[in-house]
Amino acid sequence: MTVKQPPPTADFTAIPILPLSHARNPSTKPKFLADLRDALLNVGFLYLSETGLPDELVARVVEECHKFFDEGVLPLEEKEAIEMKNANSFLGWSRVRVFSLFCRLIWYRSD
Repeated sequence: MTVKQPPPTADFTAIPILPLSHARNPSTKPKFLADLRDALLNVGFLYLSETGLPDELVARVVEECHKFFDEGVLPLEEKEAIEMKNANSFLGWSRVRVFSLFCRLIWYRSD
């Protein structure tokens, strides 16, 4: 089976928004998967909409994220030990300045 690769995205002017509901529909799933691949390989991140998750759960997750990045919850030394700049991957902790932009984007899309 040959999979046609989408052309690489040179620049992007908006965060890719992918409705997760399209992944659950056989008629829209192929385009969703192509868009997902493009977003991950060429942009590096995306926003999933239409997840079906309850708003209360999303709010709780965002609240827990804020707690994790609050200096009073986990000592800075422990966070620095798992900081992304020390990892061979993009897994780990990142400083509040970086994360706060991400949170603003989440809240912007939630409104």
